[in-house]
Amino acid sequence: MMAKTHAPLSASIGGAFAFAYMQWETMSEAWSSSVGSFVNRASETMSAATSAMTWSQIAVSFIVVMSLGGYALAPDFDEPGATIVKKTGPVGALLSPVVRALAGGHRKGTHSVFAVLGLGVLGWYGAQNIVAWVLLAAFGCYLSVALVTGAKRWAVHVVAVVLVAIVACLAFSSVTPVLGAAIVGGGALLHDVEDMIAGRVKFLWPIPVSVGLNWITTDGPVENMVVRPVANVAVVAVLLGTVIVPTLFRAF
Repeated sequence: MMAKTHAPLSASIGGAFAFAYMQWETMSEAWSSSVGSFVNRASETMSAATSAMTWSQIAVSFIVVMSLGGYALAPDFDEPGATIVKKTGPVGALLSPVVRALAGGHRKGTHSVFAVLGLGVLGWYGAQNIVAWVLLAAFGCYLSVALVTGAKRWAVHVVAVVLVAIVACLAFSSVTPVLGAAIVGGGALLHDVEDMIAGRVKFLWPIPVSVGLNWITTDGPVENMVVRPVANVAVVAVLLGTVIVPTLFRAF
């Protein structure tokens, strides 16, 4: 899949998973106590979970949605023309050919389980230091926002990154290493799974076995007219349901 599909799709999945994980107990209780049709029970469950979000949980949800999509671009660092390489400027241009050579080509080493684990470890240790954590969250946000808004809208990039950095700093007391690993490694894992749907990758590299379904064509009509629009709507819905609405509940 293309970068403009990977980022929103991964961010929406990650944000929804984080919300469900944090509010699982509340959702279970609300579902058990609700009555009526499935739609009514689902509505009451989501309402209860949304209204029960704490400031800390809202902050975590915001960081996950804004940053995880950026790290979903990381596996494509083995491709010199990839979005993540372009968004990292001269550093990306210099390092990408080296990474590609070490990884054995495109969709091999950087798309492997070892790359996912390595990035997960990076996120794990990054979340244990406030400076590293803020940089980790801000960089992921930068990649996401720069992809969506384009390279020239630096004012938008700066505002988004500063906002995420402030939230990450304020939320650090409730951050765990697992969260850091989930944002960085989880973004890479979702990228791999999405590429497996669209094609085949060497997920077990260096074992020369390709894994994938080939259900859709990368940059084809299904991705462009179905998957990407759904992903864009989904990430807005997740941001609305896990950040904006809970913030209004807490504030008023």
